[in-house]
Parts: sequence; C-alpha cells; structure tokens
Amino acid sequence: MVNHLQLLLSVAVAPSFDPAIYTAPLSPAEFTRRLHEAQLRFIEALKIPRHDSRLLLLAQYDEYATHYRNEMGHSLDQSDHYTPTAAMIELSCTLDGWRNTTFRLAAAKASDARLLAVTITFKGGVFTGSQNQPCTFTVIIQQAPNADTRRSHRIEWSCDITKELTSLRIPEGWEYLEPFDHHVITPTQPNLVRKEAGYEVRPWELGDEPSAYDVLLQEVSIGSSSHFADLDEVEAAWALWTPVIQATETSTTIDAENQLRQDTTLQHISYPAGTSPWKQTPPVDEPFLAKEEL
Repeated sequence: MVNHLQLLLSVAVAPSFDPAIYTAPLSPAEFTRRLHEAQLRFIEALKIPRHDSRLLLLAQYDEYATHYRNEMGHSLDQSDHYTPTAAMIELSCTLDGWRNTTFRLAAAKASDARLLAVTITFKGGVFTGSQNQPCTFTVIIQQAPNADTRRSHRIEWSCDITKELTSLRIPEGWEYLEPFDHHVITPTQPNLVRKEAGYEVRPWELGDEPSAYDVLLQEVSIGSSSHFADLDEVEAAWALWTPVIQATETSTTIDAENQLRQDTTLQHISYPAGTSPWKQTPPVDEPFLAKEEL
C-alpha cells in the first residue's frame, strides 16, 4: 500500500510546480534538476497534522482473517502481527499556495474495483451552481476493466462551472461526452466502428496502445531520469509514510493474558471485500479537499 500512496503523492505534487519548468527552453539535464527541486520542495512542505489522530485510518476486509487462517494454519487472534489491507492518511501543506488544501491519500486491497483517481472537493458556495452542497472535480486515471476508455479515463465535474471558468479549455485529445453537457470530458475516440444504431467503441486490447511501462522504458532507453525520484525525494517521502508503517506494526498487541488490545488513537474499520472502506469515513469540512484513492 505504501507503494500506492507514493504513486498518488507524485500525482498530487505536479500542480504546484512553476509552469516555467515545462514551457521554458531547458536542456534535459536542467529540466530534470528543476523538476526534482520542485518535487522535493513540495514533499518537504507536506505535514501530518498531529492534533487529530483520526487523520490516520487503517482498515481490513472482513475475509482477511479467513484467508490468514487458511494460509498460516492458525487463527489471526493467536498472532500479534496485524496487517491492514487499507490505509488512509491526511496531509496538510505549508506552502502558501496550498495552505487551504488538505490531501487525503488512500490505498486499499480487495475493494470494489481497481481504481486510480484524483478528486478535488470544493466547499458549497465556491461555484454558483453548488450553493447547498460541495462540488467535486474528479480525474479517473484508471478504472478496470479497460474495455471502454470513456469509462476508464474521464474528467468529471459534479456541478456547472462554465460561468466561473469561462476560459476553461479541454485538454488536447479530449472531448465532451455530450455536446451540450460540459460535466464529463473523455478521450476522443478515433477508433470507432459504425453500426446502424450509431457508433460503438472497439474494446481495448492488450498491445493496441503503448502502456505506461512502454513509455517509461522508452524514456529510460534515452537516458531520461525525470520520471524517477532522487535519494533526497525518496527520504522525504518515506518520512511521510513512516507513521503509517508504525501504526500498522503497533496498532494491535497481545497483553499478558493473551488478549488482543487495539490502539484507540487510530481509526480501525473493516469492510466486506468488493466494497470501498472510504465511504464509511465522516465528511471533512475544509475549504477544499484533495482526495486521491486507489
């Protein structure tokens, strides 16, 4: 799960960078140097609020105890080893541009679907069309199965933001799902099959398009290191995840009477396999909230 949290952190970091990093004519070495500096500056500014222990949540799917017993040959309550299958941590940032933002990074196994998404929740009233309820902006990066890219990759607004963001332009290679509805943006579909009833998207097949691994290996082959963290970034990022690991290792212990005792300063929940544990958490009232979950 820590690997998943690290991936989500890199997604959250990018918007804070100086646009000049991407627009100025820089050599590959200078571009990489500036990118790493920006990443490190952001990571070091992320803090775990220590005034509220509820900002760290550990969860386990219900069937885990059965799986553990079948694999290990003894009951889970006979061991002092606790292995959560889901974790969520909440971070704040000391950089001026992010002082009113809270980042929730979450990863889970045995959830309802393999999902990688970034959701930004704006408090009600930020946009004119969302006076009584929050407005969410969601970018779905992956949603298995990848049969239809219009569902696997999409950008969604839950409210109408056209009045406030009049200069908003959709990314190159994307289009509105419906011409008169600007709530959902999806990749353009160059590969369509015409049928009598309209258009049908061809199913995604392995090898049809370059995967993330193909792109990464190509970058490695030409000597690009901008996609990899340097040692300073790794150390700074791991400092954030250390509390998650420590909480996992110490949240459940066995006392002298061989009774399980849980750390009451942490949130512990269980969830049925095939559901999402994060829907059970209470709402957060920050002005706006960035939540990433896998």
